Amino acid sequence: MKRAVLAVIHFFGRGLGWLAHITGSEYARVARININLVFPELSAAEAQLLYRRSMAELGKLTLEMLLNCCLPGGFLKKQIRQIHGETHFQRALAEKRGIVLIMPHLGNWEVLNLFVGHHGPYALYRPIKNRFWDKMVTRSRERPGTRMVPFTVSGVRRLYHVLEQNGIIEVLPDQLPDGPGMVVVDFLNVPARTGTMVSRMVQKTRPAVICCYARRLPRARGFDIHLMPALEGVYAPDLTAATAALNKSMDLLIKLSPEQYLWGYKRFKYTVDPGLYSRNRSPAKNSE
Repeated sequence: MKRAVLAVIHFFGRGLGWLAHITGSEYARVARININLVFPELSAAEAQLLYRRSMAELGKLTLEMLLNCCLPGGFLKKQIRQIHGETHFQRALAEKRGIVLIMPHLGNWEVLNLFVGHHGPYALYRPIKNRFWDKMVTRSRERPGTRMVPFTVSGVRRLYHVLEQNGIIEVLPDQLPDGPGMVVVDFLNVPARTGTMVSRMVQKTRPAVICCYARRLPRARGFDIHLMPALEGVYAPDLTAATAALNKSMDLLIKLSPEQYLWGYKRFKYTVDPGLYSRNRSPAKNSE
């Protein structure tokens, strides 16, 4: 029965992604550009296929998150099938180290939150403008035991304190930073502005840094959790080198399931071409 519910959600999710495609949404337009930029080795047909699959996965994710907000009892948690690399997480717990869980916007990060929530992690949070949805999303994320921390100076200080007390924090560091404290390093082999907050935390508190994602399985079979240690370079004393290693660690995950990554962020807005995301730009190679 639970699989049937997820199958229905995914059926309509594919339709939602198709709708975003045919209506020429801003997300779809940016996703095309980013896929072409990151995967120049793909033929036009291959890039188009990856783009189409990513839009279908976007629709599935959207409805999964809505389902998670509306249904109590951790419905999505019950869809977890296998946990790959769990020994890395358990070892860090046994060593009583602080843990930084690096969660790129890949697969379904709400499932990761459900998986680790009973350990009481802390997560930075930017409020959603719509107060109704902000309340719904915050409640669903805190339900498993996660504590949401505002993205403020005091919130960041709270995360330092959590790590110093050998606690767990969750971060999604693959978006374009909008404040001070950034460097330009490669992300998916393309130069990108990247925030240094996580690298500074790691340098100061020396936690275990684990990259992870919840991979959506085909035919509505649920999710597999994948965990792997970040590259050793994240502990480098040089901030730029450490941040580059953090991005490279996320690259390795994203390239496992590129169709499940959120390609609609204007991640390379300031580092490739001022007109990269302009609507007047020449058609992408995977456009129809």
